[in-house]
Amino acid sequence: MAALKVGNAAPAFTLQDQNGKKVSLKDFKGKKNVILYFYPKAMTPGCTVQACGLRDSKKDLGKLSAVALGVSPDPVARLKKFEDKEDLNFVLLSDEDHGIADKYGVWGLKKFMGREFMGIIRSTFIIDKQGKLAHVMDKVKTKTHHDDVKFPAIFGSRGTASYSPWLIWQLGQLGSAQQIPCRPLLRDWSRFKKPRRFLS
Repeated sequence: MAALKVGNAAPAFTLQDQNGKKVSLKDFKGKKNVILYFYPKAMTPGCTVQACGLRDSKKDLGKLSAVALGVSPDPVARLKKFEDKEDLNFVLLSDEDHGIADKYGVWGLKKFMGREFMGIIRSTFIIDKQGKLAHVMDKVKTKTHHDDVKFPAIFGSRGTASYSPWLIWQLGQLGSAQQIPCRPLLRDWSRFKKPRRFLS
């Protein structure tokens, strides 16, 4: 399938969470921005670091009217154990047949220690309140992911930066441009403080 792009409607889904409850993307339309992140396997080192970072950032994400949803091929029972073990405070979704991962283009060939296999390619999609893709992260660092989703900036090869509407909206919410690099590029950021796309 073609790669998803910013501005596209995010593919719909309905999956079971760690408590066996069905959760759909449409549940958040008009209410919350969604940080939909795909990770390979619950309770593995990298995925634990990533999840705990989001756990500890829940308050900050709440200020941005955003919720985190984690998706993996794990069964519901394993997700519940993951939640209990790490005291996680957000929704984990079970995609055992990787049908949703396929829709988002994140199920593919992976290589590890000379072995090739199919699995989740760690990725994150930020979906706005209208159900459209506001930002796509196909290169995710587990240790900084919780911060990266707050400030998604795309840097070019020459060190210049272009900022997505999502980032500019967040700057308006935080009331400061001092927490991100290349501040001179945002001299007039205040005029973008409340883009209707995110706040309607």
